Amino acid sequence: TKLRINLLMACLFIFANIISLNIKADNEPNNNIGQAESLALKSSVSGALGYLINTVTDGQDFYVITVPKDGRLTIWETVSGALLGGINIKDANGTDLSWGAGWQNKTDSCYYANLKAGTYYLEVYNFGSSQGSYSITAKYWAAKYDTETEPDNTYQQANTVSLNSAFTAHVGYSNAINGTDDNDYYKIVL
Repeated sequence: TKLRINLLMACLFIFANIISLNIKADNEPNNNIGQAESLALKSSVSGALGYLINTVTDGQDFYVITVPKDGRLTIWETVSGALLGGINIKDANGTDLSWGAGWQNKTDSCYYANLKAGTYYLEVYNFGSSQGSYSITAKYWAAKYDTETEPDNTYQQANTVSLNSAFTAHVGYSNAINGTDDNDYYKIVL
């Protein structure tokens, strides 16, 4: 009977500790781009990875982010517990644009500086066999100048500019659909 009481006390202790962890789980399922949960710019969300959900270990979570104008997107990730958490910014096709890794009880970030307006995905994943929670924050800074009318990547698509006028434009911004905007063409009317 003393052994049974000790086992019962040990089970109660473990159960009480599990409850006291107060792990904030994300909305499931969100394990692929098609199930991505919305994440507003300049906001935060918390979640957990490495735990069993319906007999499957939750190894990754996806979020969808809409960037309204060209600019810089930075994602901050803080992990707790033993979690080895990674983060990826992905384009609409699921291609990785930037990545970072958050180690146990640490904060890390990933960013993409010349991002065109559009829809992007954030993947938070467990690259170990550990468990823990995470918090991510999406920060966005709009480009200083407005972009020109696209497409203008060939002389046939050139934007018309009046003599003695000023204009703003972007070169080097990219997204999955149009790739990187490496060239801008203009024609001057005399």
